[in-house]
Amino acid sequence: MELSIHISRKGQQFGPYKQSTAKRYLSDGTLKSSDMAWHEGADGWKPLTEVLDSANADQTAVDAEGKIRVTRGGQEIGPYSRDKAVEYFVAGQLIPTDMAWDAATGT
Repeated sequence: MELSIHISRKGQQFGPYKQSTAKRYLSDGTLKSSDMAWHEGADGWKPLTEVLDSANADQTAVDAEGKIRVTRGGQEIGPYSRDKAVEYFVAGQLIPTDMAWDAATGT
């Protein structure tokens, strides 16, 4: 389930935004990494990138057990089963500079 993220910038509040929307707004410049963010259950306001990174890590552990998570240039392009990840690497669809980890083991 996606978080509903509230944003604060220079005393003005925006949102809440779905996690995916906040991520998109961050990438297109609508939101800034220095914007402060909060969601229900958080222990206070934190920089938006920190909140998104934490939420992504939590989501990875929940929904990707047994899957290989892959990012390229900071954008997620996985997850893939271990067999598919190997197949795509051999075929050149995944490249050596892609970042990958196994959510189940954290490696």
